[in-house]
Amino acid sequence: MESSTITISQLADLIIVACFFIAGYVSVLYLLGEAISAVMDFIRDKRKARKERKAKEKEQAEAQEA
Repeated sequence: MESSTITISQLADLIIVACFFIAGYVSVLYLLGEAISAVMDFIRDKRKARKERKAKEKEQAEAQEA
């Protein structure tokens, strides 16, 4: 029957592998957050441009009526 103890070398390998996966997980979360932020900025800019365009169209319509 084998004992289920872990050696220092195995523990070090486990820590290295865990750090690698944690770094990958954090990187994926960072990239996901950046992508969501970029989409939000894009939507905000589109709304602002549409609002400005509608205001300009309204001004032109009022100028033509007068």
